[in-house]
Amino acid sequence: MVRKHKRKKETQLCTESQFKDAISQLQGKSLRKVSKETGNSKTTLHNYHKISKASRDIPLKPMCHGNQILSRAQENELAEYLVETQKEGYALTPKLLKELTFSYARYNGIVIPSNWSKNGCAGADWFTNFMKRHPRLTLRKPEGTSIARAGALNNPVMENFYDQLEVLYKKYDFTDDEIFNIDETNDPTVLDSEKVIAETGTHQVYSNIGSERGINVTMCPMDVVPHGWLPLANQFGWMDESDFLLLFLKHLRSQITCSPTKPVLVFVDGHSSYVGYSVVMYCKEQGIVLQTLPPHTSHGSQPLDRTCYGPFKRYLNQGHDEFMRKNPGKAIIIYDVPIISKLAIEKAFTEHNIKKGLYATGIFPHNRTAIPEKMYSLSKTSLPGTNLPVSEPTHSLLQTSSYVRDDVATLLPVLQQAATQYSLAVTVHGRILLTPVATRRMAQPLRLQQLSPSSSSSSVPSTLITSQADYAVPHTHSNPVQC
Repeated sequence: MVRKHKRKKETQLCTESQFKDAISQLQGKSLRKVSKETGNSKTTLHNYHKISKASRDIPLKPMCHGNQILSRAQENELAEYLVETQKEGYALTPKLLKELTFSYARYNGIVIPSNWSKNGCAGADWFTNFMKRHPRLTLRKPEGTSIARAGALNNPVMENFYDQLEVLYKKYDFTDDEIFNIDETNDPTVLDSEKVIAETGTHQVYSNIGSERGINVTMCPMDVVPHGWLPLANQFGWMDESDFLLLFLKHLRSQITCSPTKPVLVFVDGHSSYVGYSVVMYCKEQGIVLQTLPPHTSHGSQPLDRTCYGPFKRYLNQGHDEFMRKNPGKAIIIYDVPIISKLAIEKAFTEHNIKKGLYATGIFPHNRTAIPEKMYSLSKTSLPGTNLPVSEPTHSLLQTSSYVRDDVATLLPVLQQAATQYSLAVTVHGRILLTPVATRRMAQPLRLQQLSPSSSSSSVPSTLITSQADYAVPHTHSNPVQC
């Protein structure tokens, strides 16, 4: 099938409204004259005129291609679902999308090509054309976000953080040159190579690196970096309380002016090395106000993570490649890291990036709505697959994976029962226990349980997918279904 069809004729295609206007002119004019005035083909205009006379409800131009499997409405429904799953952190891969589409078409009685049934999924041509018909969708490599981070960045937590900031700003009236952000990052001796230009058809392209596995160097920059490096060795490989006190706070204090009556504000994460007793006492004596960011929210509330570390890692990668080209046969060691990192720091930690990081997190100027609402969507995630759009009259879109799809015949009787949520449990053998549930209030939340192999077929409490305010209780007449 031709995936990139190029139209041979340069004739401008007419819209349905233009055809309707041309047909309305046929009341007092000949077909040839209207065709000449409007620039439409006489044969095409005649055919559309016959369609309009047959029924006024039939659209003159089809809403989709003649060989298109799903209608435009069905594809729009599927596209909306893909966007929703992406916002909740459960975006589908192309393989899962093709399996889901096959399941949707099969159980809605849609005629599908034979290769779909043979492979158990939609074809590659369908996926390519589906992506072209929906330019709002694109393939992206997602950034892994732990469950702790996904749930921690939410509106109540950030509102409490902004309340604390508001109190500090009213009390000390900080200016932009009195606000700092400190965070550590890795600066290893070996990084992944960038994309290079190679000969077409080459099976594998190689790039020289110093060693198979590099040595990690922990770097802890500030959003206003004082000149100079203070290298410290640590047997554990990460920063401790004494390193942070000596390396950063005292070094920072030597570069700025502050006092207990006119302090500066320093934002740090909740690492134990930042909030030790000696660190807190030193900050109190020197006039440094330490403000910790909410736990597991640095991907949204840390200025350095938002606007500085991304450019820094790109420039650092370029620096490694340039070093290897200028020094063939020489491996990068830890003593070369400051030299390579110097240029990357100067390019990444610019005044523009630093101020933009404080602005993007709502720290300065103080703005409670700076973090976009879409970043909070992961904390509102529901069970993927329970709220999918379903076209009448079946429940085919509920199946999002192969092992659930194969058990549709078993699940359908349960899905037809009146239930707004489902209780989900997983046995140690990896089997799913799905139970229709109802909701009611309860003061104490239920604990998560794991089913043993012997109890996988009995009615036992299971993990409940619900909100914090509500909890779910199985129907008294509903039996769990094992998939």
